[in-house]
Amino acid sequence: MANGKSNIATIQDTPTRTGAVPGIQLGADVKLAPFIVTLLGNESGGEYHDLGKLPSPGYKLVPELCRIYHISGTYSLVSRIQRVRAGTATNQSAALTHANGTAATSLGFAATDNTEPLTNIATDSLRLLLSTVTTTNAGAQFMVLVAYRNTVA
Repeated sequence: MANGKSNIATIQDTPTRTGAVPGIQLGADVKLAPFIVTLLGNESGGEYHDLGKLPSPGYKLVPELCRIYHISGTYSLVSRIQRVRAGTATNQSAALTHANGTAATSLGFAATDNTEPLTNIATDSLRLLLSTVTTTNAGAQFMVLVAYRNTVA
């Protein structure tokens, strides 16, 4: 039976003068940034709403903790969180189906794949890509709660 160790367990079990436990990983507080999206009523698949920038020199989204909360109105969408750097959009979460009737409490995003999330910088902008739009009404609102952690001290 195999018994392995994570990167942190290995460092903790074999301390060296230069090998330190990466405290930024173990002690990283998750921060939450709420963005309220108001639909225009004429959205279609492939369009997006800009969320904004997070004032952090280096951060990673925690997609599994990012949520959608229904506020008001009627809509049915499939969306994902993206980062935009120098005009290039990169997925930061998997697609999430949400509608006013199913998001009464909240719905959570998922990671895009089984890899460590990308490190973002303060000049990166976040957006909500609407990959599929079934129903959208002008004035309908929901909150995108973005969870992230700093990766630099």
